Amino acid sequence: MGGIEVHCENLAVTLAKLGHDVVLYGSLEPWQDMSVAAEHREPNLEIRRVPANAHAWLRRPSRLRNLRSRLRADHEVRPFDILHAHQLYPVGVAASVLARQLGTSLVITEHGSILEDQRTWWKRMLIRCAVRHATAVITASQELASTAAAAGVPVDLIHSMPNAIIPEQFDAPDGGGSTRRRLKERSEDFVAVTVRRLYPKNGVQYALRAVPQCVERIPNFRLVVVGDGPQRPELERLVKELQIEENVRFFGALPNTEILPLMREADVGVFPSLAEATSIAALEFMAVGTPVVASKVGGLPE
Repeated sequence: MGGIEVHCENLAVTLAKLGHDVVLYGSLEPWQDMSVAAEHREPNLEIRRVPANAHAWLRRPSRLRNLRSRLRADHEVRPFDILHAHQLYPVGVAASVLARQLGTSLVITEHGSILEDQRTWWKRMLIRCAVRHATAVITASQELASTAAAAGVPVDLIHSMPNAIIPEQFDAPDGGGSTRRRLKERSEDFVAVTVRRLYPKNGVQYALRAVPQCVERIPNFRLVVVGDGPQRPELERLVKELQIEENVRFFGALPNTEILPLMREADVGVFPSLAEATSIAALEFMAVGTPVVASKVGGLPE
């Protein structure tokens, strides 16, 4: 799961433990098991998964249409008090229409997409229309609060609240020798780990370009890249171009249960982002006591 997904799950579980009835809606991609309709983690928490069209260009509109139908049906059975949408566009725009139709309050949390969305005039217009019906707009960093205000979100609606993690999730013992061997070929290796979806804005290309300089200073330096995405072929070509195959390993996408032991055993966590809100993964590295090196952008310095 990515940072937003982890945030939503943590928030939903915590609200349920506080006694609230929570329904968490998330996407069900065409390649996933369509029979998986719900997962129950707390008695008063339901996780509903909304399918989308298999064609890429229809995926977003079909998902929003299916979400609208599911929300309306669920609201008739058990009325909602609050709709909480994540990202001002497009989910927040759709949620504003639904909130008016259902007569519920609306809260929108902005995690970072507005950094790009505010550059497009028609997206700014839709965002301004959406927030007219919002009770509050939460931003994950001060930078996002300023950007939201510049895009037309009324300042009195904006509340800057950094992301958080659940500390108890990091009390489990480490992975022991097997994790160390997986991460470090030799005990003296110095290993930097970056946990990123492989998109240009996450900056893994800059971490790779820094590897030769790191090796000059620390001959036993290794960079482990955890995550996957459309940029991976380009990054693998860059590794060959820089002739750093011996110093870089791609682990691909891993379940969170396997990532946490790697975070514990790493010598440093690396976040070379071009844009970032409050990185959940950076907080997780800090929670297990591993130092973090990060770009001075967005919510990372916060």
